[in-house]
Order: sequence, then structure tokens, then C-alpha cells
Amino acid sequence: KLLANLQGMMLGKRSGDRETRYAAAAAWANYVARSGRSKGLAAAMNAYLKDRTLSASEASSPWGVLYGYVLAAEQTGGAEVLAPLEKIMNEAPGSINAENEQIYFSAPEAWARAVIRNGKFAEYAQRGMGQDGAPKPSVIDRMLLSKDRPMLVAAALRAIALSRDPQVTQSVRSPTGHLPAIDVPVFAPSTYVGEYGYGAASPG
Repeated sequence: KLLANLQGMMLGKRSGDRETRYAAAAAWANYVARSGRSKGLAAAMNAYLKDRTLSASEASSPWGVLYGYVLAAEQTGGAEVLAPLEKIMNEAPGSINAENEQIYFSAPEAWARAVIRNGKFAEYAQRGMGQDGAPKPSVIDRMLLSKDRPMLVAAALRAIALSRDPQVTQSVRSPTGHLPAIDVPVFAPSTYVGEYGYGAASPG
């Protein structure tokens, strides 16, 4: 019953209040992490992002669901959660819809912790050698050099900081169950965003 209520809030069915949806997403993510029900988290994130971008506007956006996914990925999940988090961080900052801003700003922390948790930092920080013999920048280097994707820079800096924190270590926990299913509605674009989004023209 409680899980169903949280998911209803995340979808905006039980409350359209932004703070309530934030809290519901956080509680849902904590449940997923504590219960070990993270199997399929990356797949759920990819499915959500298949037809949606953070710049898209919907009449009744289920953004609380993606926020819950991102908060869950911060705490649990294998290396497969990195790709959808990178997709979020690769969105153009000037086009982010206001209701998706917290998702966008939360992705770097989730990515950095997933990198450390899954023992990927050394790999991502390793510089290689190009075919011409010239040094090849690491994944972390390329992220730090990004000029138009600030969340990539933030994620790289956070991963570096966490890699130096002795209290943050590799700790992959095998999932014990499937992610609680959430019936995310089909994407229904809105033609008018009004004061809560960017880039959309007001009705004439």
C-alpha cells in the first residue's frame, strides 16, 4: 500500500506539489536500495528516456519517476546505470524544462557514486595512447574538458573527490529482486509550457 502511494505521488496522481513528489521519489529510492530490488533499474531508466528528453514538456509529466530512478542509481545498481545517467548529463543546459531541473542536477552525484561503487574509477581515469602514439585523454579528462555540458564536469570532479575519500569504497550489492514496476504513461507532448519551461512559445 505504501509503495503504491509513493508511486502515485511520483506520477503526480496523488499530489501535483513539487516538494511532495521530491520526497516520494527519495523515499521510493531508499526502499529500492534497502530492499535490494534494483534489478532492471537501468532498463527502466532507458525506457523512460527513450521517448523523453529533459527539455520536453508534457501536460502531466511523470518526472517524479525519473527522479526516483536517479536517486536509486545513486545508492544502488551496477555499471549499467552509468549510460542513462550520462544521457541525462549530456542534455543541453539551456533547454532543460524547469520540472526536470532537479533530475539534471542530481545526475552527477549518482554517476560519480556509481563509478566508485562499481570499481570503474581507475578505468575511467586511465589515459591511453592513440594510434599516432600521442597521449589519449581518459574518460574523466574528456568530461572535465567539456565546455557546454556542465554536469559532465561536475560528475568528473565529484568522482575524483569520492575516489580520495577513504569512507567511500567499492561495494556492489547483487540485486535480490526486480525493480517495483511503475506504469509510466505514454509520452504526450504539450505545445505550451508557460512560465514553467523554456523554449516554448506562448499561445498567440
